[in-house]
Amino acid sequence: MFAAAAAVGAGLGVEVDRVSRPGSVPWLTAGAAVTVPVAVFLCAVWVLHVRPHRLPAVRNAVYPGAALLVLASTFTAAATLVTGLLLVALVATAELLSRRDAASTAS
Repeated sequence: MFAAAAAVGAGLGVEVDRVSRPGSVPWLTAGAAVTVPVAVFLCAVWVLHVRPHRLPAVRNAVYPGAALLVLASTFTAAATLVTGLLLVALVATAELLSRRDAASTAS
């Protein structure tokens, strides 16, 4: 998990090189340098923090689903931006599902 988080930082460095020096790094390589470690990090969070709680199927599938979408964003020209937007959507979705489950449990 920590190696994946560190690799995201390195991937962002590759993305900065791509943007600041056009032609230095192909966009697909720079995208993969960010998206692959993010997907690994999301899978590690799922395995270590989400899955052991035996949540409902929808809440349990949010992190692996987000990891797959992040990997798919590798093939877009703006992979880093799309990854960021997907992570925002992941946080919002996880929070909404958590509140929905808490409300249904309280009722």
